[in-house]
Amino acid sequence: MDELQNNQELILITSEIAKIENQLQDYKKLQNRYDEFRKKLFDAMTENDVAKFESPEGIKFTIVSGSPEKTELVLWFNEKAFQEENPEVYKSFLEQKEKVTKARKSYLKITLPKEKKEEE
Repeated sequence: MDELQNNQELILITSEIAKIENQLQDYKKLQNRYDEFRKKLFDAMTENDVAKFESPEGIKFTIVSGSPEKTELVLWFNEKAFQEENPEVYKSFLEQKEKVTKARKSYLKITLPKEKKEEE
């Protein structure tokens, strides 16, 4: 009897997992469709030089500008040499190194309207 109950529990659990798997598949399709439309909107707004747009439903669409990758020289503390020497002379161990700031890609920001609170 215990084995039968365990089997029924397993059947219920696996059935729920199967339903969730199907929902996840639907979600992935929806996500792909959403991504396609976001790209289309981003491209259309960029091509038409539209930085901000608000839909009739109050949804705000904003193009957030990217930035190029840049390289700059910065002072870097040489900790190993600092540990080996007198801490009072740490300034003599500063080294100039190249620092790369990664590029940031432009993207589309979507802001949903705030829900109106019901008056009491």
